[in-house]
Amino acid sequence: MSSYLEIRGNKLKENCQYLLKKCSEMEINLTAVVKCFSGNREMVQLMVEAGIKSIADARIQNLADLDDIDVEKILLRMPSYEELDDIAEYVDITMISEIDG
Repeated sequence: MSSYLEIRGNKLKENCQYLLKKCSEMEINLTAVVKCFSGNREMVQLMVEAGIKSIADARIQNLADLDDIDVEKILLRMPSYEELDDIAEYVDITMISEIDG
């Protein structure tokens, strides 16, 4: 027996719209953490269509795979020095505490 996850796109959009409305009433900007979708384009596109303006993921490759979708992209972790070129190309916001020279 195998398991699977069924996501109803229309319900995802409705939930995003509801959360956006409630957050807007309290002047809160909502960012969707999409790492549970592993960069699934269809799910991210549905959220963007619902009004989501920014997404966040811990994997640069997931954000890079969504590069053509018009949404702000946030890296949920500090990058390593070796990842800085990819950060500059695919990520809009990241956390950097200090770079040793």
